[in-house]
Amino acid sequence: MPYSGCDSSDSGDDRFLHEDQFPWLEGLSQVHLLSDRELQVFLLLSHGYSNREIAALLGVTERTVKAHMAQILAKLGVESRLQAGLVAFAHGLPGHIGDAEGSDHPPDTSAGS
Repeated sequence: MPYSGCDSSDSGDDRFLHEDQFPWLEGLSQVHLLSDRELQVFLLLSHGYSNREIAALLGVTERTVKAHMAQILAKLGVESRLQAGLVAFAHGLPGHIGDAEGSDHPPDTSAGS
């Protein structure tokens, strides 16, 4: 299914983003495959948190976060955190940090850093 950031029907511009050109677009339909914990990690990733910060916020080891991250990338069919972040952005996830943390405010990671 092609995606276009603008309506090209009026301009005659037929430049579209296709999955074969941008493989991370395939991840858009795969988010539902993530477990609850993977979704939490994915959400925090979308806010730019590092693996270390995510581990501290979720009370797990950095190694566990790396394992979750590997599963997230595999399930979304993407190759990098950047591509995963683009999938999150396309889903509007960066605006919903409260879903991962149980509050409407971003977690304070300044203590203990």
